[in-house]
Amino acid sequence: MHWINLIIPGVILLPSLFFFWYSPSGSSEEWEKEQRPLTTILEWIGRIGIILTPIFTSLQKESIGEDMAVIVMIIFLLIYYACWFRFFAYEMDSYFLYAPLAGIPLPMAISPVIYFLFASYPLHSIPLLISTIIFGIGHIWNTYNSYKQIMNNRPSYQEDEQQEQEE
Repeated sequence: MHWINLIIPGVILLPSLFFFWYSPSGSSEEWEKEQRPLTTILEWIGRIGIILTPIFTSLQKESIGEDMAVIVMIIFLLIYYACWFRFFAYEMDSYFLYAPLAGIPLPMAISPVIYFLFASYPLHSIPLLISTIIFGIGHIWNTYNSYKQIMNNRPSYQEDEQQEQEE
């Protein structure tokens, strides 16, 4: 077993611990009620796979492709952390969990999915790839639904988003 590979999911899960310790302003509990059970189940099955599968394979960097995959992982990890920083910097306003960043829609949903997709290459892990696809379907769908709920329930965010696009 390759326990060191728990670092791969750990760096993505670390900011979520802070999120669970502190309640965001404008709690999203009312939006989470709108989640579909199937996508939530897919998200959790994928999440469990993403956490467990890296320990069964070793990280290999024998080719330029594997090195490039690690670079892409780092880029999307930095995007993910930038989103978390923005969220905490704006007083944990739940809008910033979903707001686009540098033209990337739903960056806090998309960046971890891309991170894990690319992690499956240097780990040579088909189970991680499959888990990531399952997780991505559920996670992106649920995040998109939550974002729609926020935009429908809080019109001031629509103005904020328009101003952000103009800048």
